[in-house]
Amino acid sequence: MSVWYQLFLRFADILLLRRGPQDLPASKYYLVLLILLNLLAGALLFAGQDEGNTESLQTLFDLGLALVMYTTVLYLRGVQGRVVQTLTAFTGTGLLLTLVLFPISLLLAPGADPLFLSVGRVMFMALLIWSLAVDGHIFRHALDTTMMVGTACAVAVFIARVFILETIWPS
Repeated sequence: MSVWYQLFLRFADILLLRRGPQDLPASKYYLVLLILLNLLAGALLFAGQDEGNTESLQTLFDLGLALVMYTTVLYLRGVQGRVVQTLTAFTGTGLLLTLVLFPISLLLAPGADPLFLSVGRVMFMALLIWSLAVDGHIFRHALDTTMMVGTACAVAVFIARVFILETIWPS
């Protein structure tokens, strides 16, 4: 079984809340590769849109901001030795969630049927809520805390990211 397939299975298990970042290799190589794949997936997601360049720039900035914020939380808790595995968990699960977002984004396309728009919005919200649960699960393991505290950290980081992005690129 290839290493990438094993990593995929571990990321899938993290998405299902069955494993944590401690089950991933502490490899900077994998982390850098996953960051690049996330950037590519984000660029492809917005490639067909009129504002694709702006959206791609926002994706780049948001990913960098998220990595800095996740690292800051780990340093504040005094578990900086877990940074690589934790960021690998966030980027790996984020990549898989972005891949799930591709078909949902087709439902949200401009001019789409209102029924498709409604279904797409519900699916997007469900994916967002699940993403926050997964991030909370990762924080729970990385910070040695409860799911409630981990999810609170995930929600706080999410709100801060949205606030900063909306400040820089107002709607």
